[in-house]
Amino acid sequence: MDSQVRNVRKREIVAHSVFVYTFLGAVFGACCPLLAWVVDIANLGLPFTFSSIQFIHFKNPSHYIADLAPGIMALVFAKLGSSQRDLVRDRALLRSRVDERTHELQVSNEALNERTSDLENTSELYRLAAKRFEDLFEGLPVACFTVDRSGCVYEWNRKCAEVLGKSTLEAYLQPVDSVVELESGADRWREMFDQAFEGHEVNDREFVVLHEDGSRRFTLTSVIPITGPEDDVCGAVCASIDITERKSVEIDLALSEGRFRTAMNALFEGVMVVDSEARIQTCNPCGAKLLQLEVSDIVGTSLYAHPWDVTDWDGNPVSVNEFPVIRSLRKGEVVKDAVLSVPLRSGARRWLSLNSSPLAVAEGGEIVAAVVSFSDITESIEADNRIRSQMQHIESMNRLLKDNQVQLQQANARLKALAKTDGLTGLMNHRAFQNRLAREVERCNAEGHRLSLLMIDVDDFKRYNDTFGHPAGDEVLSRVSRVLESCAGPTDCVARYGGEEFALVLLGADERRAGEVAERILEAMNEAKWPKANVTLSIGISTTSPRQVEGKALIEEADNALYAAKSKGKNCFVHSAGLNGIRVDRRRKAA
Repeated sequence: MDSQVRNVRKREIVAHSVFVYTFLGAVFGACCPLLAWVVDIANLGLPFTFSSIQFIHFKNPSHYIADLAPGIMALVFAKLGSSQRDLVRDRALLRSRVDERTHELQVSNEALNERTSDLENTSELYRLAAKRFEDLFEGLPVACFTVDRSGCVYEWNRKCAEVLGKSTLEAYLQPVDSVVELESGADRWREMFDQAFEGHEVNDREFVVLHEDGSRRFTLTSVIPITGPEDDVCGAVCASIDITERKSVEIDLALSEGRFRTAMNALFEGVMVVDSEARIQTCNPCGAKLLQLEVSDIVGTSLYAHPWDVTDWDGNPVSVNEFPVIRSLRKGEVVKDAVLSVPLRSGARRWLSLNSSPLAVAEGGEIVAAVVSFSDITESIEADNRIRSQMQHIESMNRLLKDNQVQLQQANARLKALAKTDGLTGLMNHRAFQNRLAREVERCNAEGHRLSLLMIDVDDFKRYNDTFGHPAGDEVLSRVSRVLESCAGPTDCVARYGGEEFALVLLGADERRAGEVAERILEAMNEAKWPKANVTLSIGISTTSPRQVEGKALIEEADNALYAAKSKGKNCFVHSAGLNGIRVDRRRKAA
């Protein structure tokens, strides 16, 4: 199509050139007829030759014009007509072909648009797939990176920073052996990548990665080759799993197993571990010695393979299925202190005490092993008869000891009571009273409660004692104590202060309630029937104030009030608050 367009354009140019040159030849033919004629022939390709025309004799220019002009003009117009028809035909042909080409181009353009849309969709899918791969790569729970054939890092995910100790910026486009330092040396990297570049996968190699802060990470590393479009290896992907914690557990487990074996070997009793098939997996040296066997003769053998000839305490034979360790394996029982008799190579028998329990349980609940420990109790069994003969005597002595212990506890209880109680009246004694008063005063000061103390003295008790004798005086003291207990409340404290003097602590009592209690006591004493002579009491009262006080000061105030009651004529009570600071002559107490 392009060549046809160029031919049409060329014909148009030729037609216009013929017209121009013909006009110029007519105008300037008189001056240079030969030049015009040559030019026309050269440009128009006219079929004229020197042989087809008469030899031109140079003569008057007008003769040339007259001779040549008609022929030239006829040729020009003939040529122009032919060129115009060719031009119209070519233009019609060209327009048809242009329309066809335009239609083809439109169809091709539509197909191209559809292809472009498909390519855009495919490109978007590729972009999304690449984004998903990138997110997946970055979010992998293992340290993952890629290298090219030169060993330089091309991709480096987030987990690498944690496991391998370097960030993406530090690792990108750097040789991996200079980025990640292995305790075993950089040659290990080159060895793995050489195998990967040869098309081989390298799986589960353990390395120790050294971090810049001095810490060490144990990794399990695999390298997989990356192939290009032509199945040629163009790089490798490396995945490292952090097994530091697992390695630590393995080390601890190895140490634990070592300690376990050391402990087993150091035990003075036999220990065996038996699996679910009754095969002996472990036996310590002491166990083999107790059975008079070698460890190599026991480990790896089945319990059913030995002619045990075992008997129980009563001499009855015991089958292998009844062994404590088999019961632990089959039924999950924990057997303690089972006593069996086993034969020895020497022909003697040895009594063993056995304990067994399940050792490990699988996820489904199946018992997979059991452990049994046993010790030689032959001497114990031989001494058992002697022990049994002494048991009854020991039990009887034990019962006697328990009886004595009960009696001792009762005696101690009585002693404790006597240490706090007055032997004549049964009331709290002076020492116990002082301790109780101190506690109550401290609590009142802390909680802001009131407390009253009554100091009580038997009037003319010395004269009564001298007149009627000490037994009569003791009877008076006992009856006075009962009167005081009857007038006191359940939380109040009654004590024999000393001699014929008593004390009464009224908890939560102010001056008014203390006076009421004192009046009840005096009335009870006056209403009582006394066999020898009437007995009266003098009472001194003191009450705590809002300010903090001490028990000693409270006793002193009550004692002063008691002396004041004696001075008033006895058989009465006086409160310390009414003394107004008056000091009473204590010598009048004897009156």
